[in-house]
Amino acid sequence: MIAQACKGTVARLTPRLVRRVFLPVSCAVFFGGLVMASLVYFHRKPFHAGSAVIPDLASPVDNPGGYGLAAVGIGACGILLIPAAAMFFVHLQVVRLKLAFAGTTLFAAGLAVTIAIGFLAPVTLDYTPLHVHLAFAAFIGVCLGTLLCLIVLAISRRAAGRSAGALVGKIRTSSMAPGFSPASRCGSGCSVWTAWRPFES
Repeated sequence: MIAQACKGTVARLTPRLVRRVFLPVSCAVFFGGLVMASLVYFHRKPFHAGSAVIPDLASPVDNPGGYGLAAVGIGACGILLIPAAAMFFVHLQVVRLKLAFAGTTLFAAGLAVTIAIGFLAPVTLDYTPLHVHLAFAAFIGVCLGTLLCLIVLAISRRAAGRSAGALVGKIRTSSMAPGFSPASRCGSGCSVWTAWRPFES
């Protein structure tokens, strides 16, 4: 029953929902938490952009009154992106199962470490080895996992006859034609982005 319920929930995840709800909300929560933590951090000291780094904002030693805001933002961001990992695998497994599994696993592992950074903020004091290793692992997991998923996507698009080189070359050639206005160039750029959106509902 639990497995069927989870499967049904994942099946209801649409690319549009993830792209228009979970992704922007996760970014807003992440940066919102950091902004609020920075307001507390600089409340009693002069503002300096170089000092507004995540380890200091999320440190209970350097920012005792606001580190919780940063920690909640970081952890919530990872949690809100979990549906994206599920959607990646559901849509990409039919193209390359093993590669999609590897990419999704790395992406999910990066999110898990991101969540751990938020929960472990009270004990990761400043630039401790624990914080550095966790941040590095989260970065590698999310970036490498996303790269593998994009590779699978490129394979599927190429199989469907939608080669990136041909598409960009065609638009670039047309954009250099006489009378091609800046607005048209902007429209072509948007069309490239639309054609290469990872998933379309």
